[in-house]
Amino acid sequence: MTPRRYPTETRCPVAGTPELWFRAAKQRLQTPLNRLTARERFELLSALGKLDRTASGHLPAEARNGYGSICEKLANESPSALADVLAGHTLASWSQWTAQALTRPTQELLWQMLVALDDTEAAVAVVARIHPTAITPVLDELLSNCRTWIEKHGSLFASLKPDIQALCATLRPGLDEENYDLAVTTLKFDAILDPLDRPQVPPAVSPELLEALLRKSH
Repeated sequence: MTPRRYPTETRCPVAGTPELWFRAAKQRLQTPLNRLTARERFELLSALGKLDRTASGHLPAEARNGYGSICEKLANESPSALADVLAGHTLASWSQWTAQALTRPTQELLWQMLVALDDTEAAVAVVARIHPTAITPVLDELLSNCRTWIEKHGSLFASLKPDIQALCATLRPGLDEENYDLAVTTLKFDAILDPLDRPQVPPAVSPELLEALLRKSH
């Protein structure tokens, strides 16, 4: 899968905007899930994960009102099918990217690394709520290694701090207690930001905002 390049209208490439994520999810859902390509399903999962970690005050009005029961549809997918979708992540070039980042780091490369990792982590967070067995040990280890590399080399991303701060200001509060898998998607940002850089997240308008959008099928 070719790494995604976010629209130029987006100030923070790794963050995108809730409007863009919602638009992407809504567009994909115009087509029955069984007719979406693996890449389109991956993009849907990624968009849903990012929406689910966003504080209510930053969500589009339509999303705040609850847009369908998407996870109920996704729950009908088999674990093996979802594992195949996650296997289409964009981290295959991670080792080459890290080698280049240590010698010739550019903002474009650093954003590319964060985008690929964030997309995959967000998709995994959604799958973890539906079919945890679809997350293979190989993928789990890959994500852990990617996060560890950023923790060790967070200073390389210093020039991206303002945009990452802007993203962190939109996060839903209480992720550590409410959703471990979504909280894990923010660890790479914590590794880049100094403690004083981390913004205080305002309280959510409603803690149940995306419950209808992302809930596990019973």
